[in-house]
Parts: sequence; structure tokens; C-alpha cells
Amino acid sequence: MAHPSTDMIIHCLIADDEPIARTGMQKLVQQVPFLHLAGMAKNTTEISQYLTQHTIQLLFLDIQMPGINGLDYIKNLDHPPKVIFTTAYAEYAVAGYDLDALDYLLKPITLPRFQKAVDRAKEYFTLTQQSTTATNVPPPADFLFVKTNRQLQKIKLEQILFIEAMLNYVVIHTTTQKIITYASIKAMQDSLPAPLFLKIHKSYIISTARITSLQGYEVTIGTHTLPVSRRHREALLKVIGQ
Repeated sequence: MAHPSTDMIIHCLIADDEPIARTGMQKLVQQVPFLHLAGMAKNTTEISQYLTQHTIQLLFLDIQMPGINGLDYIKNLDHPPKVIFTTAYAEYAVAGYDLDALDYLLKPITLPRFQKAVDRAKEYFTLTQQSTTATNVPPPADFLFVKTNRQLQKIKLEQILFIEAMLNYVVIHTTTQKIITYASIKAMQDSLPAPLFLKIHKSYIISTARITSLQGYEVTIGTHTLPVSRRHREALLKVIGQ
């Protein structure tokens, strides 16, 4: 098994019913210093055993598992680890992201694509570790305070690009940095003035002043392209029209 050599240690589990696929994933994990391979499972029963007996932060989960598939298995977990789905079938990608998966890897998995996925996982866990339980202070007209890294930080509303939900946290993307705080996306929506800030998806609130373009069900803000859900698209179009 791989042993991490950096300060950031992500304990992971590989779950795939195919031995060759498990071995291939193991070789990829062993090339990333901040990943520690806690074990490998060939079915959902073994996954549950590992989750009960070990601290697993990241699960590499094949969707085509025997019995219940990986998507349904994660849906039924009360407190699932973060997941990077793996599969040979591209049509599962949307369903994977609906479950707040960190990423979706299409087999055969290359090292550069794998590295990109685990770098995203590392960013998520780094942001999570840096933050503590936070309470949002009701904002004045042009700024708000959030608690992050054991302090209250002032954020000017004009600097906010968008806000992204991550489990029980939100990541506030500004023009200069990313700030993570313990809050729900609804709490953030209630704290921000509409229509200057608009929820466009269950996981995103955007600054409407920062919109670069809207095409179909995607909105561009700077270098970021974000999804727009069907239920929120009409409200967004009205704001743009105004």
C-alpha cells in the first residue's frame, strides 16, 4: 500500500469488482504522495466494512458494482465519504455530479486525468481543514463577515464572483481568493441582496454583475463555467433582461 510523505494525508479506498481495475487504480494511487491507500474492496459489502472499521476520506468507486450499483449505494449512505466515481460508461457522469461527487473518471484512466481529480480532492480537504464552525454575521449593505480559520473575515460584496456548496460548507470565490465557511447555501442566499446575487443551481449562487455570458444552461463568470438548473434559468433570464 502507498504511504504518504506530505503533511496532507488523504485516506482512500478503491472499490471495483474487477481485479485488473483495482490493480490499475492502486498503481495510480501509489504515484501520488498525499494519498494513503487504506484498502481495496470488490463489492458494496466490503466497502461498508471498511467504512465501519477505518477512517476513509476519499472513495474511488466503480459504478458498475455487483448487486446495487455505486450510485445507488452512495445515495443510501447517511454519511458517505467524498467520492470520485470510475466507470466505462460516460452516460453516468450527470448522475455522479448530482451526488456531489468530487469528480468522474472514465476508464481507461490516465495518470494526468487521475492527477487532476485528486488535486481537486486535495483542494477540497485543505479548505475544509482550514475552517472551523462559522456563523455568518448579518451583512451591511456592501459587505459581510464570515468565520473562517478561527477568525471573522470581512468580504466586500463587490469582490464576490460566486458561492459554491460543498456538503455542510460553502466556498466563497472572490476576485482574489477562495474562502470556506461552515454554512448552508440557503443561509448564504438569505444573507445576500437579490437580485445582485442569484441562486442558479442547488450548489451555486452567483453575482449577477459578474456574468460574462449565458449559453443554454451554462453561465460564464470570468474563467468559470457554472451550470444553471431549469428551475432557476427563468429567474436568471429576467435579471439579465432587467
